[in-house]
Amino acid sequence: MSQFKIQPPPNTISFHSFNSDWVMRITADRRIEVNEGVDVSEAAQKVLDAMQTMLDVWLERAVLVEREACAKLCESLSMQQEIDVRDQCAAAIRARGQT
Repeated sequence: MSQFKIQPPPNTISFHSFNSDWVMRITADRRIEVNEGVDVSEAAQKVLDAMQTMLDVWLERAVLVEREACAKLCESLSMQQEIDVRDQCAAAIRARGQT
């Protein structure tokens, strides 16, 4: 077995499975290639699964960033009432999704 891998062409997006070489790739000239011996439907499903995992992580990060921005806004408000609710407001926002 060779130690060297053939490099994909420049500007190519390659999708790999955990236990094998690439399964599908998109080339700079807009071609979609499926590796030899890989079923097209299987390759497409692996790509969709990988993309869903990435989207889930990005979405969770975006939610946390937005939640923290809202909490900081609460903390920065001037006190308009007899009772200071800024800290409670910020804590309630940060606690969302923790249950």
